[in-house]
Amino acid sequence: GTQYGDLPEFISEPYLQNVTKAAAAILGSMALSPAPPTEVNIQRHNGYSTKLSWDLPSSSHNIGGYAIFIRESTSPVWQKQVNVSNHLEYILKNINIDNYLFAVAAFDSEGNVGLPKYATFQSQ
Repeated sequence: GTQYGDLPEFISEPYLQNVTKAAAAILGSMALSPAPPTEVNIQRHNGYSTKLSWDLPSSSHNIGGYAIFIRESTSPVWQKQVNVSNHLEYILKNINIDNYLFAVAAFDSEGNVGLPKYATFQSQ
């Protein structure tokens, strides 16, 4: 006689409304944000520095700049963000390629940040 599972009579309508609003806001933000760069490369630069370079996104209108995301290889979240203007490469001084993961995302003039694309190693 015990009922199991997700049944309509146990749904909290206010909670479901909040979840639906949050999901719609996320989808709207993603729809407004620019596409990610098509390719992101990483190289060792002068010993202990790191050079990132990337190609324009597939749709490159209204790009306000790029955000470089950095995290230690053992961290599950991005720990640092470096915003750069409309350059297609950037040198991170004194940040070793061996200890960190990198990604680049485009942002528009209104501050909408697109999805980041991970950097892949490129030999010199």
